[in-house]
Amino acid sequence: MSVRIKKIKDNQYHVWCDEQNIGTITTYHNEFHNKYLYLEFNLSKYPIYFPFSEIKQIEGKSLQVMTDSTNTDLVHLLLQNGFKCKRHCYTPKVTKNDLRVKLNSNCSLYTFDINNKNMTYFVIYYINITKQCINPYLR
Repeated sequence: MSVRIKKIKDNQYHVWCDEQNIGTITTYHNEFHNKYLYLEFNLSKYPIYFPFSEIKQIEGKSLQVMTDSTNTDLVHLLLQNGFKCKRHCYTPKVTKNDLRVKLNSNCSLYTFDINNKNMTYFVIYYINITKQCINPYLR
C-alpha cells in the first residue's frame, strides 16, 4: 500500500492511497499551544502507514492531533505511526434537562475571540490555575 501527499494550499494536503484520492489533511495553529502544528483529517479511509514525517519536514514543526477518543480508526492510525496519546477526550451529549440545577431563563451567553483582551486574559488565567496541579511549569 503506497501513500502519497501533496501540499495544495498553505494549510492543506491532498492524500492518495494506491493512486486513489482519499481526501485531505488541513493544518492549523492553536492560539494557546503554538509550539505544534495541528492536523485535521478529512479522509475516506485511514491507511496503515502514513508519511507524517513528510508533513513535519515541510512545515518545520512537531505535529499534534486533537480528536474524540471514539474516532478509533484515526486513533489507531496515529498510535501505529508513533503518536502518543496524552489525553482521552469524549464528547458527551447533554441537554439543559440533564443539569442538577435548572438554568435561569435570564442567562445571557456571550461569544468572544482571541482579540477580546479581557476574555483572553480570563481564559488563560483559568487554564493556568486549573492545570497547575499537573504542570509544574505553570507555577
